[in-house]
Amino acid sequence: MTEERGPLAGLRVVEIASGLAVAYCGQLLARGGAEVVRVEPPGGDAIRRLGPFPADRSDPERGGMHRVLNGGKRSAALDVTAAEGAEAAAAIAAECDVLLLSSQTRAAPPLGDGGAEFAAQRPGVLRVSISPFGATGPYAGYRADSLVVEALAGFSYVTGDPGREPLGMGVELADCFAGINGYAATLAALLEGRSRFVDVSALEALALADDHTLAVYAGTGAIRRRFHSRVLIAYPMDVLPCREGAVAFVVHAADAGPRLAELIGRPELADDPVLADPRARVARWREFDALVRPWLDAHGADEVLERARALRLPFGPVLDARALLADPHLAARGFFEGPPGGEPTVGPPFRLSGTPMRAGAPPALGEHGAAPWSAPRARRAPRGEGDADGGRGFFAGLRVIDLSRVWAGPHAGRTLADLGADVIKVERADQPEPLRGGFPAGNDTGGAYWLRSPYYLARNAGKRAIALDLAPEAGRELLHRLLADADVLIENFTPPALRRLGLDYASLRERYPRLVMVSLCGFGQYGPRADDPALGQTIEPAAGVSAVTGYADGPPILAGNTLGDALSGMHAAAGAIAALYARERTGRGQHVDVSMQEAMLQLTAPQLLDALLNGRVRGPAGNRRPGAVRGAYRCAGDDEWVAVSARGDGEWEALCAALGRPELARDPRFRGAAARDAAHDAIDAIVGEWTRGRTKHEAMRALQAAGVPAGAALRADEIFADPQLAARRFFHPVALGDFGEIPLQRFVPALFDGEGLPPRGPAAAPGEHTAEVLTAADVPADEQRRLRGAGVTAPDLSAFLPGAARAARRMDLETYLAQGSLLRIDAGYRERLAAALRA
Repeated sequence: MTEERGPLAGLRVVEIASGLAVAYCGQLLARGGAEVVRVEPPGGDAIRRLGPFPADRSDPERGGMHRVLNGGKRSAALDVTAAEGAEAAAAIAAECDVLLLSSQTRAAPPLGDGGAEFAAQRPGVLRVSISPFGATGPYAGYRADSLVVEALAGFSYVTGDPGREPLGMGVELADCFAGINGYAATLAALLEGRSRFVDVSALEALALADDHTLAVYAGTGAIRRRFHSRVLIAYPMDVLPCREGAVAFVVHAADAGPRLAELIGRPELADDPVLADPRARVARWREFDALVRPWLDAHGADEVLERARALRLPFGPVLDARALLADPHLAARGFFEGPPGGEPTVGPPFRLSGTPMRAGAPPALGEHGAAPWSAPRARRAPRGEGDADGGRGFFAGLRVIDLSRVWAGPHAGRTLADLGADVIKVERADQPEPLRGGFPAGNDTGGAYWLRSPYYLARNAGKRAIALDLAPEAGRELLHRLLADADVLIENFTPPALRRLGLDYASLRERYPRLVMVSLCGFGQYGPRADDPALGQTIEPAAGVSAVTGYADGPPILAGNTLGDALSGMHAAAGAIAALYARERTGRGQHVDVSMQEAMLQLTAPQLLDALLNGRVRGPAGNRRPGAVRGAYRCAGDDEWVAVSARGDGEWEALCAALGRPELARDPRFRGAAARDAAHDAIDAIVGEWTRGRTKHEAMRALQAAGVPAGAALRADEIFADPQLAARRFFHPVALGDFGEIPLQRFVPALFDGEGLPPRGPAAAPGEHTAEVLTAADVPADEQRRLRGAGVTAPDLSAFLPGAARAARRMDLETYLAQGSLLRIDAGYRERLAAALRA
């Protein structure tokens, strides 16, 4: 039964208005029942001026993003640059548990010394900063929006078409990634009770979400580049047109050939490599298109999706904002909601069965005065205690059972492992995780090939692994023994899978009342589309992200890295932590329902509100945004680019000065945001002429020195060597079998009192800890032998990826190089990675 109070009831937060990422973090805290007081300037924060506005009439009380990001908060309008306002803001902050802001924003509490003075005066207040690059490092003072962060994180370099400029996404990607990670890090710090300053970096949040660009380089030395925004692992994972509409045509499985042949009515082609071999589909994609496109041209999107659903192919709809507002699945789940009697807004990115995640009405500017708390302070919010040796005490005592596979679910488990939890990864005895031996895994062969996948390692580092077949009753009984001492269960199957085994939450909650169960799938646990299979590339179009991403003269496209898995995995980890926070008060566990679609819909909130308020549906616009000089500009060198985003008159004037053309700021053609929007092509020519004479790093440094947001579009090799990431020790060496050490990113993109949480070790071999875990669960040795003999617990490593399969799965790098999807292959990449780790 859902209780009236949210998971964060009793928590008090002061949010110093500081941009989209901070506001999203604060909005999630407010949804969970925390009392969030937003301190904003007397004229209102920039979010109030963002819109979209009804009938395009600017109104600081009726903007769409104000409704979405500030719902449920309280407002205090104070000028913190004046003594009186600063004193009032400091008094408000003295009564909170969390002070939430950006290190780049002027705040009333004295934070100029890193917050030492404030921390000494208010030791019980947790300070949380969410900023583009973090509070430390050579980029700490750099200006940025999402386009700049995407460039530096390597996302835009692999998004778009060969020969054209790199593309940023049509949504504010970096802000959402930073905001959800700020939320998770805030609750984690409150639970462990030791940290006083949490420093979240949007660049790190996005770099840890890299799909496989970094893994390709770490495993092979190959540098991915834009190739119609396609990943190398399989084709098609793309938006393809139909007779009417389009579909997300997503095929990943190696055994999909017969289903693809059945889909297009050509069963005789079931074994044809162009349909049956994922690598052949990548290399011979034109042949694949010649087979499949005529069939798509003859069938509408709804019919294609229905046939794909019957064949269990993870296709998905391509929806724009208007279609999403009318979507029957979202309607059945009640996603578009609002406060009682209030206007509708987007729903939560995850749902908790025991405590609500409610939307509230946005506050009027200054509505709650200089004394904004609803009541006198009754008690402090629950806080744990750190270990005496400085460890993360709360999480070190947690047991997590991870049944998930591939990416989104394992991402959540890896996050909890980095925080200190004991995460036990459960794999089938006869089917270890397929991506252990999958792409990419280097070019050497050996008995421990399955250990050599940096892709797999990144998502499963620091976990223990057991091999357990849940199909027989004996396997399920072993899992129940583990659940008896577990705090969290993570799974990412479609809902019928665990129901058939009696392992769904309805079957477990009475037996394990303190268990937090996290269920993550494409479309959530209920609704008309709940049972549909989905991958990350299915979800981007289904959440409207693809509809606004692409070149202005082209069709919707996917990102060059898979976004749906990473973002939903981050929300799943955050939902688990929120449920654990609530359990400290209630003593009860609950079910966390994470719909990948609804997590991704947080990105398209502006488009959804524009369609809701104005009936307007926007399409792809390249890198441009209204009111900004924004784009990716070619620099000196081979496929070298710099992203620039000058917002407003001040940054436009700074850009003109940096270009050596200060007179342009006074040119009538470019005076005002509307004029610059109309003359953007002419501005692009001027900026491009300047950047072509400089390297991308020279251009970035010169523009940032002038106060203009800019970032080099980095390749994988450059990301590993990036000085900002190096200064904050984002990559850590982890042993990968006999392959050697590789740099592995942190999965918690925050520093806690200046220290990061590195991976706690490599990914385990299949079943490596089976005996250890079962012995600790009091399973006698003779019973373990019997279970191994029956195949319930022992993986058959001798049959796992034998020589022929290894050869079939190894990357054909020369083919990709000739195709143009790789820029080059670095022969000395191992030495470069070692040097980056030493730095």
